[in-house]
Amino acid sequence: EKGKDLVNHIMSFTRKGNENMEDVNLGEIIKECIKLIKPLLPSTIRIRQSIQTDQSFISGNSTHIYQILINLCTNASHAMGGNTGLIGITIDEINLDNKSHISPSLRSGKYIRLIISDTGCGMSKDAQQKIFDPFFTTKPIGEGTGMGLSVVYRIVESHRGDISVHSEEGKGTVFTILFPKIEFFSKKKIDDEIPLVGGTERILFVDDEENIVEIFDKILTRAGYDVSATSSSRNAIKLFNKNKSKFDLVITDQTMPEITGIQLAEEIKKKRKDIPIILCSGYSDNNLKFKSVDQNFEKFLNKPVKQIELLGSIRQALDKSKLKHK
Repeated sequence: EKGKDLVNHIMSFTRKGNENMEDVNLGEIIKECIKLIKPLLPSTIRIRQSIQTDQSFISGNSTHIYQILINLCTNASHAMGGNTGLIGITIDEINLDNKSHISPSLRSGKYIRLIISDTGCGMSKDAQQKIFDPFFTTKPIGEGTGMGLSVVYRIVESHRGDISVHSEEGKGTVFTILFPKIEFFSKKKIDDEIPLVGGTERILFVDDEENIVEIFDKILTRAGYDVSATSSSRNAIKLFNKNKSKFDLVITDQTMPEITGIQLAEEIKKKRKDIPIILCSGYSDNNLKFKSVDQNFEKFLNKPVKQIELLGSIRQALDKSKLKHK
């Protein structure tokens, strides 16, 4: 699920107005991210975390926050050059007023502060002035793109926050990030949005990966559905043509050898225009999404598809189809 989110983030990062903010606990995100970062760092580098408040609620995008921490910790590791060292990660709460000189660009109020420090080689004053500029890097040619910190800066800016750096050559670097705190935390409950319900209808399921066919055959059968599952799009057409009135819904993957999901849907719709079809794809392609929904599909689902999302979408498609025929 984290991988899916990260891919979506990479695909949409340069598109303005697509931040998908929600209420999140920064401390919980950082704890989870540290678990992922540790195996990526040399064993000579330790991480010391100090989360001093359990009320670190902000309006943010968890995938973007992951990228902030990954970029800064990766840079810290490079600054230590494979030697022993320490990365410190601290979260606390501070109150800014009109007299605060920490960050003049921010409004007065409560902020959650994220501090990431390292015991690396540090930077010159001149480098600190340019560090957030696109394509600026202190690394040797071929070892850095100079985009990491400019991306971090943009993310912090989109969160209505502020980032600053303090560094001394030979003594390490400290990044300080401020996020506006929110007082009321309302966690979005996805499981309540789509009920985990099944049915007794007949479903044709198609995917070229055998393990996916096996897993979803079991999921749909346990939910009560009568399932015909196959890993061949050609076989799916044969199954459908044997008895065109047998099936109530078709679920198909898009990227399959010989016949794609869109081509399969076209063949099935020639025989039965009324049957609802759900298209699944591992590619986060908005053009594919819009094209599929506008053409022969009831719904488009991005892989990996969670069980609750799949069952909810099936139920919605079937119920909508029944209403059309009343």
